[in-house]
Amino acid sequence: MKTQVTKYQSPRPEAAFTLIEVALSVAIAAFALVAIIGVMPAGLNVQRENREESIINNDAKFFIDAIRSGAVNATLLADRVDWVMVQVNGTAAMTNFAPFTAGASDVISLLSTPGSNVVNVARVRGLSGSLGDTAGTPTDLMFGYIVTTQIQPHNPNSSSLAPYQSANLYDLRVAFQWPVYPNGTIGNSRQSYRALIAGQLVSNTIGYNFNPTHFQSP
Repeated sequence: MKTQVTKYQSPRPEAAFTLIEVALSVAIAAFALVAIIGVMPAGLNVQRENREESIINNDAKFFIDAIRSGAVNATLLADRVDWVMVQVNGTAAMTNFAPFTAGASDVISLLSTPGSNVVNVARVRGLSGSLGDTAGTPTDLMFGYIVTTQIQPHNPNSSSLAPYQSANLYDLRVAFQWPVYPNGTIGNSRQSYRALIAGQLVSNTIGYNFNPTHFQSP
């Protein structure tokens, strides 16, 4: 009987990574990580700028509506404004610091002071934004800005209604500068808004307020 002998074959060796290949892989991964880390600060800055612009846009609507309505529903300002200053020809004619005697209405009264040579300035902590920005006691770490207002009688076109428009229409300009840092310096961001306000402007013990339901004869 013939016996068949099976010839043993060793398994084929598997190829492994060489040291050069490993070094190249690590170098490529490191290059990718450096690129990602380098882009992250720019992305965070863009996110922060978009957030701040959103707060400014929302707060601008609030200030315009509050001035137009004569400080109605402006209670949010009571603990958000550090000071308000009325400047005449570049010189402070009146400065009020928080807490204000009549609360938020004082802020709007001072910001409603009219005049071609009058600029009203306030230091405000963001009224809108995330819960961390708006909840609790305001701190220096919260987003802050400088808001200025200028109110002048509207200069209408020549018509029979021009005297009535001049007596009851006002041009409002609201400008923002941000951010305000804890040391008092102001960043380079700027934005301004314009609005037309109709109503009677009435003086009070603090400043002025618009009455949108009353009008006066020229």
